[in-house]
Amino acid sequence: MRFLYSGAVLLAVMASGLGASARAEDEDRGAAMVAFFGGLEADWDGRGVQRSLDGNGRYVEERFDIELDVDRDWNNNTWRIDHEFDFERGSNENGSTKLHVIGGQLFSGEEPNLYPLGVSEATPGSLVYGFQRADVYGRVFHFAVSFIFDERGDLDGSITVKLNDVVVEERLYRARRW
Repeated sequence: MRFLYSGAVLLAVMASGLGASARAEDEDRGAAMVAFFGGLEADWDGRGVQRSLDGNGRYVEERFDIELDVDRDWNNNTWRIDHEFDFERGSNENGSTKLHVIGGQLFSGEEPNLYPLGVSEATPGSLVYGFQRADVYGRVFHFAVSFIFDERGDLDGSITVKLNDVVVEERLYRARRW
């Protein structure tokens, strides 16, 4: 009986140490994300290419211009990213996303059907994260988003959308501060 009790105490002590370690990693990741978004705060202008599946299972490419406006929202851990994609065939896409850095994770408080999948890389020079969104038909789309500053301070970005492990859309772009 004493062995079981001491073993349980040992496991509890080990688990509490692991919890502290995980909290420290979350704090480090959160600090890196705050530093990254601090560097991202600006107006960005660039060009890119989108590759998407058409209705026949073929990939179609289209070029686009992109404008990003990244501002800190009402506190130190929240940013609003306004984006505009103007495609060469005449269509455009405008939107806004509010992202919250909480406990080393990234959340969007404005979209109830948007679920974070985690942050796989967070440094002051790069951020890679994922999320999923379900549509009204019950399909679940997985998004992978990356932002990376190059040596000149330009921004390389990508958005990859998968459905059932098939890439249905991918956008790659490069933008500069203005």
